[in-house]
Amino acid sequence: MTDVAGRIRNHFRTAFNLPDEAIERLTETSRTALVEGFAALSISLEASDSKEAARWAHSLKGTLLNAGLARMAEEIGAIERGLLSGNAKEAGEKLDALQNGLRGFLNGH
Repeated sequence: MTDVAGRIRNHFRTAFNLPDEAIERLTETSRTALVEGFAALSISLEASDSKEAARWAHSLKGTLLNAGLARMAEEIGAIERGLLSGNAKEAGEKLDALQNGLRGFLNGH
């Protein structure tokens, strides 16, 4: 289990007092939403569609907040703001750093 996975599970346990089965389902749902969201965001960036990329960044921010990862949600919020202000290059660089911090979790560990 990665540190990120453990933090997410602990968040669901303490914030919602859920049974272990529900925690596991929510953790996997969060993982799936993040994997899909990052893929869609990357595709939008490659297509130079800043508006769509900002929409995906906003969605990812919500997923990260729901999973109790506030610092990472702030980072993706900065990416979203950059995209909305037309700075897609910097957004892509920040996105790479954020994904590196989540890599183990995104890969199912």
